[in-house]
Amino acid sequence: MTENLTISNAPPEHPGMNFALLRQEGIKHIERLGGKLWTDYNTHDPGITILEQLCYAITDLSYRLDFEMKDLLAPAPGEKTGENRKQFFTAREILTVNPLTINDYRKLLIDIDGVKNAWVKPIKNSQPPIYYDSLLHTLTFEASKRTKQVNLNGIYRVLIEK
Repeated sequence: MTENLTISNAPPEHPGMNFALLRQEGIKHIERLGGKLWTDYNTHDPGITILEQLCYAITDLSYRLDFEMKDLLAPAPGEKTGENRKQFFTAREILTVNPLTINDYRKLLIDIDGVKNAWVKPIKNSQPPIYYDSLLHTLTFEASKRTKQVNLNGIYRVLIEK
């Protein structure tokens, strides 16, 4: 006689695997924090929806904690290791490749064929000077009593040695 597999209706031993318990405790915490301001604890409330997503994430993590590390990292025997099995990002996917600092831009320029060296320096005072007219709320090149000089950020002088 074959044994029928069933899902137990007993609550899980580990509280982190019990979705209903986590949701109930979360609502109790919201009741303490929200007081009289938050009275709707039904599933259609966005705050409760977020709480349920958090409870699901905790339940999923608790479930995975019971697995051996080799089971988490390696595919099951006979399982394909294609895009469907992808769990982790590669270094190329997760690490930035875009320049962020002046030195990053300098290194990017030096990597170009034909460039021996490069210098990138921020320009503190633009030429010709730019002024802000507070009455008209516009930028102008003409100085007057109602204008104030503006120093723009993000303008650089680039020197390249071939």
